[in-house]
Amino acid sequence: DLHMRIGSVTKGFAVTALLQLVDQGKVGLDDPIGKYFPDVPNGSQIILRQLAQMRSGLFDYSELTKPLTEENPARVWTPEE
Repeated sequence: DLHMRIGSVTKGFAVTALLQLVDQGKVGLDDPIGKYFPDVPNGSQIILRQLAQMRSGLFDYSELTKPLTEENPARVWTPEE
């Protein structure tokens, strides 16, 4: 029943996994994210390098969820949400 917020720690894990895929030749840092996730807004103009540098320009969804989280900090979010 332990709940722990890890926040930005996951960014390092995600970028490490991305760089491993680059080393394996499975993806390129200059590939557009739309190549892998076609539903991402402006996905043809956002490259993986920008995502890894946290400079993609994607909307910060946390501003939308912040009021909901503050009302109920223990809320469990589904992947769709």
